[in-house]
Amino acid sequence: MNCLRILPGLILFTAASGAWAGSCSYNAGNPTGNAPLIATMPLAVGSITVGRDVPLGTEVYRQTFHPSSNFRIFCPSSVAAIIRSRTFAETPLPLSGWSGSPYGGRVYETGVRGIGVVILHEGKALPHHQSPMTNQCGGQTNCNWTALARLNAFDLSFIKIGEVLPGVIQGASLPTAQSDWTTGSALTLLRMSVSGAIGVVSRTCKTADVPVELGTHQARDLKGPGSATPWKDFEIRLLDCPAFHGYYTSSGPIWYPNGDSTPGTPTGNVLRYRLDPTNGAIDMLGGVIRLNASAPGGAAAATGIGIQIADRSGTPVPLSTLAKGPDVASSGNEGASYSIPLRARYLQTGSTVTPGPANGAVTFTIDYQ
Repeated sequence: MNCLRILPGLILFTAASGAWAGSCSYNAGNPTGNAPLIATMPLAVGSITVGRDVPLGTEVYRQTFHPSSNFRIFCPSSVAAIIRSRTFAETPLPLSGWSGSPYGGRVYETGVRGIGVVILHEGKALPHHQSPMTNQCGGQTNCNWTALARLNAFDLSFIKIGEVLPGVIQGASLPTAQSDWTTGSALTLLRMSVSGAIGVVSRTCKTADVPVELGTHQARDLKGPGSATPWKDFEIRLLDCPAFHGYYTSSGPIWYPNGDSTPGTPTGNVLRYRLDPTNGAIDMLGGVIRLNASAPGGAAAATGIGIQIADRSGTPVPLSTLAKGPDVASSGNEGASYSIPLRARYLQTGSTVTPGPANGAVTFTIDYQ
């Protein structure tokens, strides 16, 4: 005789989480209907100039994607919570090796050496998931949500991550960003890709040594400490310079899918210069350098004097300190030349002056920002 024993137990019925919990969908009033917003943002400027000495981690271009309208979403009361995610639909190029600040480990290559790209949502690098949002219907059967356009904006940001070589960043090589509401399944609100191209200029001007003839003077012409010979004007010439297009940070262009845009305000490039004495200084702040030592077998160098360097107004140029260079902020001219006008003279620094050769030298360095 066969017996069938029925044991106490549990019968478990399961259902797909999406079917059980419910899913959100587009509301009838959604501006893009029953579909996500699919947009391709064109790069808004033709070129940026990234100075050689711009610090690593500096943002050199920012452009904002801002939806033109709010999104309308319907979520049934069976949806308990909503996770809002900003992720990538596509990343044509790999992550860069950038591990510094900001956004270490989340910066992608752009195809131009030294420039990486990150996409931000409310200042946080993608991928970015916000804390679950409770679906509170207030006792109603259905919930209708408005996802504000400004809370679904993306910032495209280029970061200096290494030595920059000139090149062109293609929009098609940049990541495609996506915004989803996830419940039982993902509801995509928008997907943003990039088109166009932006040139990256990064090179230096040509320079040459600058001889300055201070003339021959009698020791008796100097009457005591602080007395000096007449100024001799000279200039440092910067030749065949790159075009200085500037760069864009938080005040960069904004683009809307309906075709509206704001151009943004570029940050102008800045040139600075530094003078470093080759044989030390008598007065760093006063711009007074020591004379070179006598050549072996040559006549003894003059004593009691130094060489003072100043701008054309006569204000001393502090040594080994960056000073303002020529104004290049609004110059987009490739191959232009600029000058740094200066002057020099002998300055008595000791109680007595002895005659002899009176030569000195400084090394000048141009800082490109």
